[in-house]
Amino acid sequence: MLDPRRNADPARWGLVPDGQVRERWLPADDPALHEAAGAARSGQWRPAATLLASTFGDWDHRAEVVDVLATEGAHDDRWLTAWRAARPEDPHLAVVDAHAWLKLAWAIRGEGLEAAHVKGFQRVLVKAQRAAWAATGALPDDPTPWWTLTALARGLGFAHSRFQEVWAELTARAPSHRRAHLDALQYWREEWCGSHGLMLDFAEKAAATSPELVALPLHAAFELEDEEPGAWRTASARQALEAVLVRLADAPDTRAVREDRGFAVLALFELGRYDEVVEQFRLLGPRADGAPWSSYEDPKGTFLNYRADACMRAAR
Repeated sequence: MLDPRRNADPARWGLVPDGQVRERWLPADDPALHEAAGAARSGQWRPAATLLASTFGDWDHRAEVVDVLATEGAHDDRWLTAWRAARPEDPHLAVVDAHAWLKLAWAIRGEGLEAAHVKGFQRVLVKAQRAAWAATGALPDDPTPWWTLTALARGLGFAHSRFQEVWAELTARAPSHRRAHLDALQYWREEWCGSHGLMLDFAEKAAATSPELVALPLHAAFELEDEEPGAWRTASARQALEAVLVRLADAPDTRAVREDRGFAVLALFELGRYDEVVEQFRLLGPRADGAPWSSYEDPKGTFLNYRADACMRAAR
């Protein structure tokens, strides 16, 4: 009989030690973004402006840059104010400013539903919406402001027809925009503007359009698992899992790939495929940053618990 404590020893499986696991992104992943974010925290806008301009056309990378810089702007907007004073007509400023309003709105809402927070959330979302519409005019070919509109749609309760109009503009510019698809999935959740069926339908159709989106049904299963215990065992989830595993077989180590790998871990675990879970953890190395781990109160602890449990259940 296997000794559970010995079987869970990371070294036995070629896994990094528990103490090396990190739940924050590494500066080495994107040194320019790390530098720009640090400069923004110091009130300097030029590194952010230079970096953001360089991302035009690489829409998924641009989304990552905008997401990080907008978070900084929502926390302290002095650098955005200085940028605006120096270059008031800079279209890239308009893009990140709109997303910063969105980030601020969610920060105001927090985890609770107190009336004052909800009212503030809605009020700031309206500002984000105005800023995003302005950004669509400033950079007509850029899908990023349309992503911002996609992300705020659920908070403002966009009707399905209105959301579809925004979505058509987004996909006309970037058919496989990952961040936008993840936010659209949230819009279609029953808790916001859709239903379980509409969310699953959206995920399945999107997954069929691009290898970069094949994991969307796994994201949907994750959203449904508390209400539908069999969510990971549906034909849709199983098919998506196999497609994700094919994609991961020779994929580079990027944020998107790590996220897909994390959702594959959850699916494989629920299906009892523990040896494969351990292999995915080996490939993840120390990276507990990003989804799905960031959805938990204790990202690193959840990562380590799944990892140890899989090791104890694996066959070796």
